[in-house]
Amino acid sequence: MRPVAGPLAAFFVLSLCFSRIAVAQELVDPRVVGMGGVATAFADDSTAPQENPAALWQLQRWRLEAVAATFMFSEGLAIAPAEIDRITAGSEEEARAAAQRLVGQNATASGAFHPSFTMKGFGVGLLANAVADARLRNSAYPRIEGKAGAIGGLVAGGAYGFVDDAVSIGMSLSIGKRAQFVDVVGPATIAHGTYDFKAVTREGFGVVGTFGVQIIGPFEWAPRIGVTVKNAFGFNISDPAPIFEGPDYHEYRLENVPPEVAVAVGTSKQLGPVRLRLGLGHDDIKTTESPFLHLHAGAETTFWGLISARAGLWQGYVTGGLGLDFRYVRLEAATYEVERGAYAGQHGDRRFVFQLALGV
Repeated sequence: MRPVAGPLAAFFVLSLCFSRIAVAQELVDPRVVGMGGVATAFADDSTAPQENPAALWQLQRWRLEAVAATFMFSEGLAIAPAEIDRITAGSEEEARAAAQRLVGQNATASGAFHPSFTMKGFGVGLLANAVADARLRNSAYPRIEGKAGAIGGLVAGGAYGFVDDAVSIGMSLSIGKRAQFVDVVGPATIAHGTYDFKAVTREGFGVVGTFGVQIIGPFEWAPRIGVTVKNAFGFNISDPAPIFEGPDYHEYRLENVPPEVAVAVGTSKQLGPVRLRLGLGHDDIKTTESPFLHLHAGAETTFWGLISARAGLWQGYVTGGLGLDFRYVRLEAATYEVERGAYAGQHGDRRFVFQLALGV
């Protein structure tokens, strides 16, 4: 029997993806997912240009994060290496039997470098992101559907406030260039070790616009509402990569990517050295999919502006996160779960995110 652990191991290493892959790809930020994804109401940090550019007007001070890196992986990435030797048994029959045991499993990860500068009313950031996703499908005829790619781009946004800063509006632009490789690997390919990731290669360049509104009430608990229209406009000059998330597998041109209208409400209260935040949101009120796939709820407690603890619900699954902000060094960690099936609770993919930022 011919050992093929090397080629398949390379495939899984290459399979390091988060969320959608599109021109306006979003960064998975542990501050957002740890709190259940209600950032549309609370994006008063470097996540504002993507989550809700109107929140840039609520920033209290400028911040430059010259070094900011994020790494995300799914629990399937830890399972896959232990099964590689079994899958790469050397014969098609043994490879098929081993692969059948892992049907439905995902191996997902991403790594990103994203320096940014934000101040009251303005924010700009760079993004260099490497992403990939491997998924085993079909118990009768098991196959690995894999994607790997990279994106480089810039996000810039501005905002302005009215009515004593209680109402703010904002807009951001995401400019990106990316390349993606797609491959489908079956038992015969596994057994013979023949891989060609450039068999299906897609590249794209484009610009996408996001609009945001935020309203903050005057009462003691500072109630607020945020509305964001993502993919509000944009253009693309070449064929974009497929978008893959949950049950969807579409090949859009960018001009056909539908806008997403996100709405979130929340409240914030300062209790001495402790700040408490509560939020509830829906990430696309236009969708006809199961509502639980798009509902988000979360809470955050910050002590002395130094330690933050977060918890929430994301697509029906529990999220959690911790953060340490020493001003010059910021450390974040979070866990959340993405539904890879057609409805909430069908097939969750637990993920873990870590972030390090150095700045002033």
